[in-house]
Parts: sequence; structure tokens; C-alpha cells
Amino acid sequence: MTSTRQRTTTLDAIPLGAACSVTLHRTLRIPDDGSDYPLPPSLGALPVYPVGEDEFVVPMRSAEALWLALEGPHWKPRALKVGLGTTDALSGEAFDADRLTRRSQDYLVIPDQPWLDGINAGNGFIRQFVAAPLGEGLTVEAQLSDAPEEGGLVFSLFDPFPGRFPDEPPAWVSKALICECSDALGLGAGGRMRQEIFEDEHGADTWQDEPSVGARVELVNALAFEAVTGIKAPAPVIDAETYTRFGLPWFDLISPTRKDIEASERLAGVRSIDDLKQLPAGELLPISEAQVVRLLQVKDLFA
Repeated sequence: MTSTRQRTTTLDAIPLGAACSVTLHRTLRIPDDGSDYPLPPSLGALPVYPVGEDEFVVPMRSAEALWLALEGPHWKPRALKVGLGTTDALSGEAFDADRLTRRSQDYLVIPDQPWLDGINAGNGFIRQFVAAPLGEGLTVEAQLSDAPEEGGLVFSLFDPFPGRFPDEPPAWVSKALICECSDALGLGAGGRMRQEIFEDEHGADTWQDEPSVGARVELVNALAFEAVTGIKAPAPVIDAETYTRFGLPWFDLISPTRKDIEASERLAGVRSIDDLKQLPAGELLPISEAQVVRLLQVKDLFA
């Protein structure tokens, strides 16, 4: 019989149907000192290990941070819901993969929203996604849900109704085996980061009532991942202070015409991992303006 180690290779991203994908990027963990930091860089994509239809496993280390890169065709956007285990990352309510909440937006529009770095905890800022062990009360879902922690990430993609957008690109566009181990991780809240979650400019009635595809991503301890799959997990990431001291870039997204959705009251009350552990406040990390690269979205260039 072919072993699990020989049967499957890793992917670079979570596929969501034929057109869309989510890449999980390793990144710096920003200080939890009450300041709003710019966007940290990608330190490489986390490897994605398929374990079943629309089920994947990704290795992480406790206390490491990640951000999500959201990919899809610009000429035909989709609505994407993001769950942190049993809890919605935008609303803080119980995650429902089968329907959109249209009155108070609990979804992202991709690729209009290029990245998501954390939970919708404030107006104009998020709290960073940081890996945390289950069972210690450190994850977002542990604080907001009475259900048993599931950990990991859940994605649910909704297509637009036919005729709302073109099916072909416009001329200017170039064409659970280890999930049950005791080393599962969920996502808790880290420091504050400047990031807006864009209001749906297409209108809530654009999206179909049922999702077209979904995916479940288990986050597991890197050493357990290596032991079961035989695939080496990425090395630990550099710390933010060292990265900044060497003059490496941080980022800011310029979207002057976009509106930010309202912050979730439930997520605004989520305590950070450092706060829950009663750790002292992190020291302020000074980042010079010359070190912050301003980015303009491709879509805004054609607005």
C-alpha cells in the first residue's frame, strides 16, 4: 500500500473552485502595544497539504502570525466568508457557511479585498491572526462561542448571479488524518494593524443564495505535521524588531475611494493572546515613514 508520505504533495494555496484561491502567508508578528502598525511582509507561503475533498492541513507554530492573500478574476468577483473555526472573522457571530448576512456585511468581495490580516475588531484596523493552541481559552472562537473549539479556518465562496459580470476577461486583462491530533491550532488575536475591510460596492443582491465551493483548513503544530506527512515545515520566522532594524519594508494599501465596513462589536471585545496570558505590554516598535511602501490596487488604476 502506498504510504501517506508518498501519496500527496503540497500546494501553494487553497483552491476555491477553478477561478479563486486563498494563500496563507507567513509573516511578522506585530507588537501588541495598542499602536496601529502598517502591513507586514510575506515571509513565504505556508505549504498546503490536501487530506480530502476540500480539506487541507497547514503547519504552523504556536504564536506565529499569518495573513490571507485573496485571489480571483477582476472581471468576475465573488463573495467570500471566512470562519475561524466556529466563529465568523468579520461579524464575530457563529459561522454559517451556507448563507450570507446581507444587512450587516459578514463577507469579503474578492479580489476587491486583496488581503485579510486579522479579525474585524475596529474601524480602520484589524487584530492580527496569531496561532494559538486549542483548549487554553486563547482563540477568538474560545472567547465568543460556547461550542467546542474546532480551530483552523473555513472558507465559503458565493458566485454572482448570472449576467451580473462577464464570463470572459475584458481585453485589457491578461488571461483529516492528522486533523484529529492533539496538536491542532486555532487563531487568536494579536496586535493592531491598519487595514480596512471594504464595503461591498456591487450590492448584496449580486451574490447567489448558496455557496459554490467551500474549504476546511486545519492548522497543526509544525513538528506534528512533519512527523505525519514527512514534509518539512518552514523554519520559524524572524521577529519584527530585527526585521525593522535591517531597514526592510512594511506596506500600506492606498484605496481612497473605498468605504470600510463597520467594526464588529463582538470582535472589538476580543482580548489579545498577550492580554489573556497577562503578559506585559510590548514595547513600541518605531517604523520610519521611509520604510513604509504605499501600494495602489490594480483595480483602482482603471477606476
